[in-house]
Amino acid sequence: MSTYVTVEDFGALGDGTTDDTTAIQDMIDSMGYFRLLNRTYKITDTLTIPANGPYGTLYTGQGMEQSIILCDGMTGKAAIAPQSNASLYRIAMRDFKVMGDCDSCFDFSGVSGGFQLYASEFRNLWLECKADSCFKGAGNFSVLWDNVHAYSVDGHCFELGGDVAKTLINCYAHRAGPGKAGYRMAGNAILINCNGLDEGDYWGDFGAVASLDGENLQFRIHIIGGNIEDFDVAGIRLRFTGTLILEMVGIIPRKNHTYQTLIDGSQYGGEGWSLIDRRSYYAPKPGAGMSAVSRILHNSSPSFIESTGMFFDLRRTDQALTYPVPQTLSQNSAYGVLAHRFGNVDYNRSYGFNLQVPSLWTVNSASFNCARISTVRTANTSATSLRSASGGEKGQRLTIIVDDGNTTIEHNFSAAGRFITTSGANIAAGNGSVHEFVHNGSNWIQV
Repeated sequence: MSTYVTVEDFGALGDGTTDDTTAIQDMIDSMGYFRLLNRTYKITDTLTIPANGPYGTLYTGQGMEQSIILCDGMTGKAAIAPQSNASLYRIAMRDFKVMGDCDSCFDFSGVSGGFQLYASEFRNLWLECKADSCFKGAGNFSVLWDNVHAYSVDGHCFELGGDVAKTLINCYAHRAGPGKAGYRMAGNAILINCNGLDEGDYWGDFGAVASLDGENLQFRIHIIGGNIEDFDVAGIRLRFTGTLILEMVGIIPRKNHTYQTLIDGSQYGGEGWSLIDRRSYYAPKPGAGMSAVSRILHNSSPSFIESTGMFFDLRRTDQALTYPVPQTLSQNSAYGVLAHRFGNVDYNRSYGFNLQVPSLWTVNSASFNCARISTVRTANTSATSLRSASGGEKGQRLTIIVDDGNTTIEHNFSAAGRFITTSGANIAAGNGSVHEFVHNGSNWIQV
């Protein structure tokens, strides 16, 4: 379109000094959206989004550094908020900047009772606020934040509640206030290539606990790529219980600074939480140091935890004990054999052996197929000679456990897979006896 309606058509000047609040709100009320030019628009009151539609509208500027909404005299207020908290909002906003002295830039935190932001997206936004969180949302379903930068003096950068889908891509939490986090998420969220901090106590703060938030809500957080950087206290704080997945995430503590730990569930954690780390990496800046005894602190036991190298142990603060974290690694040996290595594996017995369940040799049979089998037992009811075991491969070991008094292991019977005994004679195997053989490529040789 060669021409289109902008806030200037409703009287806005965009000179950075004239109050354009009424003009912008008039366009919203008339058209259902606003469109900004490459100018700075001063506002002195909250811009409200119409309740119950029009759905799918686009609020847009000319670029996140070009079209600017400048808040002036707005202490205690948000720059943009819903007209009604009892409404469903499906909107898109992109390509502008909000800055100034507003408490928050977007405040949808009061929307509740089944109402929420739904099928909405926020792209290419730069948000700066003072006393509260930059973007606040209580209920967010199928909502996307893409390339949104946030800078808060005293609040969280992103404060997103709700127990359903939230997706953040290529976002940056620049600064969070004291005791706050760049990404404060309750419920379910996916963060892809999200970065920060420049300054703040916590990069992420996940879940909800009744003592702080009024309810217990599990976290289900999946972080893919990006950097957890320059935090003052901990990379991630966990509230209540849930699942945290890290994939190829860089954790980079601040230069010349002592932080507490990487993951902290020692304050508000609950039983049965899970942590899965997949090829994340730890790369502290020069002079960075950790004051805690472990990279993970928690006040309860996990239901599942596994790492490919980032986390070596877990400190149970309620027990003052440190436990090893299972490691999963694929490695090549010196001879070029690819091996999958597991650390601290539980073999179904806490006292340290793998319970074997022997296969039963066919009763009263002279031969048995032992392909992929290492241990067999007999239970013969009549005098039976064991003459061969087919299916063996060179180097395979076979253990025969005799569980009867009727078995004879026959020496050098003329058949493939025959047994060669060390004595050169048949073995009259007694009940409870054990005999071991190794396959040499043709026969079974007694050890």
